[in-house]
Amino acid sequence: MLIATFAADEPIAEVFEAIQGTDTVVYVTGDHRKMSRDAAAKVSANVEFCGFLPDTDYWALLSSVDGVVDLTRTDHCLVCGAYEALAIGKPMLLSRSLASVELFGECALYTDNTPTDIRRQLARLSAQAVPLHAAVVSSRSRLQRSWSVLATELTRMVADWAAVKCRTGS
Repeated sequence: MLIATFAADEPIAEVFEAIQGTDTVVYVTGDHRKMSRDAAAKVSANVEFCGFLPDTDYWALLSSVDGVVDLTRTDHCLVCGAYEALAIGKPMLLSRSLASVELFGECALYTDNTPTDIRRQLARLSAQAVPLHAAVVSSRSRLQRSWSVLATELTRMVADWAAVKCRTGS
């Protein structure tokens, strides 16, 4: 599943070029009417446009696919599709950025956004689906624990700040 908004930072044409001549079927979300001419020229029969889906349909599709692709050319951008893939335990292909690699680590594959590398990483995602799924589940548990600790700390800090404000009247 390719999660897309068809914004200028998304290498959509590169994904379409990467899957040409393969048996990989890619379901594409988002409003494909916003697609660039370059991307439109590279659409092949194995691309299925889904448009914007109601939440239940979106999550059903996300649950049914082998992996999630969410790419950007923007450095330091954490794409929402990665969090969604993590939430339901799906392997993912993300753009290689320091922010994504640091947060998602071994539960994702990373690409330089070229058609050749996207094609190679999609083949790896397919071949390594089972270990990638296990890594996603493990990472999800680790991140949930980490976020829980951070949320507790933030709650404590806000409570401390509010107590000081009440005592000082400011």
